[in-house]
Amino acid sequence: MSSPDIAGILENSKELDRLRKEQEEVLNEINKMHKKLQTTPEVVEKPGDNSLSKLKNLYAVAKELSETEVGFSPCIIDSLFGCSVSSVLSSQIDSLLPSGPPGQPRRRIGNDQKRKRMKSDSDISRLSPSMRSQLELCASLKGEQVAAKVNPEDVDKDEWFVVKVMHFDKETKEFEVLDEEPGDDEDSTGQRKYKVPMSAIIPFPKRNDPSSAPDLLPGRHVLAVYPGTTALYKATVVNGHRKRKGDDFLLEFDDDEEDGSLPQRTVPFHKVVPLPEGHPSQNSVTASAAVVVVGATFSSPTKLISEPSPSLSSSLSPPPQLSLSSTKTLATPLFSSSFTNASTVFRRSLLSATVGSISLRRSFTVRAARGKFGRKKPHVNIRTIGHVDHGKTTLTAALTMYLASIGNSSPKKYDEIDAAPEERAHGITINTACVEYETESRHYSHVDCPGHADYVKNMITGAAQMDGAILVVSGADGPMPQTKEHILLAKQVGVPNMVVFLNKLDQIEDKELLQLVELEVRELLSSHEFPGDEVPFISGSALLGLEALTANPKLKRVENQWVDKIYELMDAVDNYIPIPERQINLPFLLAIDDVFTNTGRGTVASGLVERGTVKIGETVEIVGLRSTKNATVTGVEMFKKTFDKAIAGDKVGLLLRGIQKTDIQKGMVIAKPDTIMPRIKFEAAVDEESKMVMPGENVKMVVELIMPVACEKGMRFAIREGGKKIGAGLIQSIIE
Repeated sequence: MSSPDIAGILENSKELDRLRKEQEEVLNEINKMHKKLQTTPEVVEKPGDNSLSKLKNLYAVAKELSETEVGFSPCIIDSLFGCSVSSVLSSQIDSLLPSGPPGQPRRRIGNDQKRKRMKSDSDISRLSPSMRSQLELCASLKGEQVAAKVNPEDVDKDEWFVVKVMHFDKETKEFEVLDEEPGDDEDSTGQRKYKVPMSAIIPFPKRNDPSSAPDLLPGRHVLAVYPGTTALYKATVVNGHRKRKGDDFLLEFDDDEEDGSLPQRTVPFHKVVPLPEGHPSQNSVTASAAVVVVGATFSSPTKLISEPSPSLSSSLSPPPQLSLSSTKTLATPLFSSSFTNASTVFRRSLLSATVGSISLRRSFTVRAARGKFGRKKPHVNIRTIGHVDHGKTTLTAALTMYLASIGNSSPKKYDEIDAAPEERAHGITINTACVEYETESRHYSHVDCPGHADYVKNMITGAAQMDGAILVVSGADGPMPQTKEHILLAKQVGVPNMVVFLNKLDQIEDKELLQLVELEVRELLSSHEFPGDEVPFISGSALLGLEALTANPKLKRVENQWVDKIYELMDAVDNYIPIPERQINLPFLLAIDDVFTNTGRGTVASGLVERGTVKIGETVEIVGLRSTKNATVTGVEMFKKTFDKAIAGDKVGLLLRGIQKTDIQKGMVIAKPDTIMPRIKFEAAVDEESKMVMPGENVKMVVELIMPVACEKGMRFAIREGGKKIGAGLIQSIIE
């Protein structure tokens, strides 16, 4: 069977689309004729009449053509049969139907009941071996997660979800799938089930089989699971040429940022599938070469049948040839059936194209990546500090509850902030806890610092990352030892401004006592070089405010006096604590304050970005305490929201590739390569020098550390001994 030359037909994409539609019409006609044959009882051939045999032969040829992995169009069918398949089948079937008066009985062969019982088995047995194998492979996907277009009948709504295969029906050739995590964009909650055809399913590569991952060229459109979510999103391949099959893909997601940029992410190979060929978005890609395929056999994703362009010339080659003999599989594992509307795909073979040249992105509606963060307001880091049991955590919970009532935060209960078992058991804060909320003008990262004397070291970790602070003082008790130490530490680590909340107002009967407490706190602030006379003071009860908001989360201003005090406090914070100037032009530096493992993704180090910026895909150094190691940033996250980059002032978690949890610890720093070194000896800057230091004196000393620590000139440090802070200093010069 020679292949006709139809190069002229494929001179432009419009003709290509027309051929695809005609091919689908042929398949639909074959499907209709097949159903008509099934509903027509078998007849006995008349002597000398072999029309039934001819019909069976014609049917077999048409069926074989539709099942094979070759392309055909109506013009090719005409050259084979002299007319269309539809007309041939129709005429042959009509000739077999009775032409006598209505009701004339027809003779049948075999037992009709037996024929009905064997109908299901015979349907499957008539399929070609490749089709039967395809059905078995579909059935084997039970329990697997796949990409599925959940509404294939709606052309205008193109939604692809990550779903779990529950069942595959070989008779109807349909999958029953379960969407286990419907997103916020859906009307209902809970799990949802769908029935989708074979052509609407794309399996992911096997996690334990990197060879199943497709080779995708730069510029190729794909569907990928957005990092940190279970959502599918359209993306474009940036680094298609990976050194190893198991390497991650670097993708540019189709989600415009406010500044017009496109977010880039690294995504594991087993969470990426090629965007189905023939999708409108794929028409914009001109850097792929392929053959014409009808109904590709299902298999694991295979190598793309294409080659990168040797040049960046925008001129196309002469019209390509249509192949009718190729049996190569598609890059995208498509499912098809001989007698359903298959994923019939025509693709042009391009000898020269513009690599990476992609036209305007088409509309492509998928489930949005949950937890995507947009910077719309200035970001400020504040902390609650003060003596143990003065109400810092209660105030933090009240702040989140109040701002949640006006739609600017997620409410956090007291036990959600003190989340550790030890904290709940003892009723105290041990580690710093971080929450977020927004006012009308700002976005806040709020850290609740421990007030107990045994956990001052953890408090220093939080205090060193402040842009401002809320000093919580019990109006019933007044300033206590840890109140004074926290003020001193806040000044020494460089906290610029502070707002005071006098708590437990409901326990104070004598208002003059409250005035004395305020006067004492102002004097204490002034003694540590804070502007005590200018610092705003707000009096209230965090507990009563929290209880009122818990009972009625929709309380507004003026409706409750204790809630109004929370409102006044945030007004004071907005107005008194200025927005800091970030050192975004300096080399990146982040001090690690916590390390944990994100199951299935890697090691995460969290901390405040002291200066500079870091983007996904950049290489960083981990410096201090041990030998310096290199790592690649594969994700940036804050408050369960993903970022494209972290900038100075952000308290973020960095997902690091190539690093184990045991390789890093609190006290190390993450920095731009070759910008900071581990040191063991430095000189601290002081005003006076003496061999014996008396209380209140400043000294100049040479400090030699037991272990190397990342430090540099101008960095502040604190000295503690026996559980007490005994001094603080400033690095004047590095010795070694």
